[in-house]
Amino acid sequence: MSKQVKIEIPPEISFLDLGLHKDDDSAITYKLSVLNSMLAYNNIKLSQLTQDDVESLLVMWYISHRKNGGDPDMTAERLFNAVADTPKFDVKIHWDAIIEPPTPEQIKDLRQHTGMTQPQVANLLGLSNRQLISDYERGNKSPNLQTWTLWLLLTGQHPTLTLSDKRS
Repeated sequence: MSKQVKIEIPPEISFLDLGLHKDDDSAITYKLSVLNSMLAYNNIKLSQLTQDDVESLLVMWYISHRKNGGDPDMTAERLFNAVADTPKFDVKIHWDAIIEPPTPEQIKDLRQHTGMTQPQVANLLGLSNRQLISDYERGNKSPNLQTWTLWLLLTGQHPTLTLSDKRS
């Protein structure tokens, strides 16, 4: 069973403080001290995280930053804009805002649209079995409706609902 952790951003730092930059060799760099400050604020050590954890954290931090009116980061914007603007599937909504079951193609399109790897999606959804995302994309298994809806919410792709950041 995976453990969910609530991450809070210290009020004195902003996503833009990371100083994201794309090097000539296409590597993305940032100020590790800013990431470490945020992790320390949450009593987390960088050594406790995988690269996928860090990447997922940075993506979700940027999404939250923008949804809360934060200024765009050009490097992050270029990364997100490199992915298609809209998923390739029509969205159908039930009265309770849970989306209809996705096809394997819709699952893969959403993952690629958000620029995430299969392990990153599994981590984002708190799935202990990282093979599930591959199984979903191949049509061997299908996520339950709650998992699919959560996936859409966490990636900002839900057509009617959004997540809000509870900051004081």
